[in-house]
Amino acid sequence: MASSLEAAVEFLQTEVRPHAARIDHDVSALAQALNGLCAREWMALRRPADYGGPDWSEEDFRAFQEEVARVSGA
Repeated sequence: MASSLEAAVEFLQTEVRPHAARIDHDVSALAQALNGLCAREWMALRRPADYGGPDWSEEDFRAFQEEVARVSGA
């Protein structure tokens, strides 16, 4: 796991998972979780490095997607 992926997984586990039920039903909780992802620049992971993207590997990107689905359906 790349260090940026590790940080993303840690965020999802500590900041999203404990609030998953609320995030799935409360718009403000969802907004807070999404703002946390935005603040860490994890909302546009497919953006090419030439355009300021994170340049994550396909494997890391897919692992991130799986972790998001694992911690919250939102």
